[in-house]
Amino acid sequence: MSQDTVELLTSATEAFIAGERDAYVDNYFAEDVEIRPDAAFPEAEPFRGREAYKRFLAEIDRGWERGGIVVLKEIVSVEDRVVVRLDWGGKGRASGIDMNSNLTAICTVRDGWVIRVEYFFDHSEALEAVGLAGG
Repeated sequence: MSQDTVELLTSATEAFIAGERDAYVDNYFAEDVEIRPDAAFPEAEPFRGREAYKRFLAEIDRGWERGGIVVLKEIVSVEDRVVVRLDWGGKGRASGIDMNSNLTAICTVRDGWVIRVEYFFDHSEALEAVGLAGG
């Protein structure tokens, strides 16, 4: 995997962290991007497309005061995929409780666009999915 692909995912993650959801989706994800949420998400069914991804992100953001907080922990290239590990959370809008968790995204990139994202709350599962052991 080229350094360009890692830089692409770094830039995309920075746009997400900055709250630039439209730029994040429109500038980095293929029109027919496939999203596979972790089963822990209420909206756990896989779906396709930028507009569906924007709706998914907006729904998640509504659950957090100020849209939640994301901190980039690491980006690792593995063959044709990039593993992006994040800390994610914030204060729940309804509960007022501060919650934080780890979230790992496996992104497949082709021709400069993310074509598939698989989310995992269990980092070890994500590593196993790309053929790496442990977490």
